[in-house]
Amino acid sequence: MIFGYFVSYPRFKQRVAYILPDQSNLAAVLESVRISDSVLFLWSLQDFIDEDGEKLYSCLYAQGLPSVAHAVMVCMMLSNLLDSVVLETHIFRLQSLYTKISLIYIATKLFDH
Repeated sequence: MIFGYFVSYPRFKQRVAYILPDQSNLAAVLESVRISDSVLFLWSLQDFIDEDGEKLYSCLYAQGLPSVAHAVMVCMMLSNLLDSVVLETHIFRLQSLYTKISLIYIATKLFDH
């Protein structure tokens, strides 16, 4: 099952559909990426790519991807930002994630929000 949100931007005279396929159904994910103009991958610093994620990304890469953007989900408390050990761990994980993604996708830019 594919869930979607439709948004109209009258100022730009465009309509956009944001779709979220069921991650457990590989065919639904491949079909939704096939019909998309662009794809946004959200990465987590807590959980790196597992075996299912590796399989999904290799299938997507083999099928061919449209324009791809990568973003990192960062959930940190303000008190954790003051702790230098936690901040260094956060930076190290971000760098290792960037390295892992850049090995898969060429010319990758990672947006940290």
